[in-house]
Amino acid sequence: MANRLAKCTVGLSELDKAIGNMEKVGKVSFDKKEDTELYSKFQERLDEILKKYF
Repeated sequence: MANRLAKCTVGLSELDKAIGNMEKVGKVSFDKKEDTELYSKFQERLDEILKKYF
């Protein structure tokens, strides 16, 4: 049980970091190619975090 809690805590920390990085970018517009690429990278990172920690 403690191992799962520790793993989730690390996962939440990484999730918070990924969301913080996305907030720095600001409002995402899917009309621009670079914004779409940033969103895709964020989505990949989010999937990686969820798969690894949850």
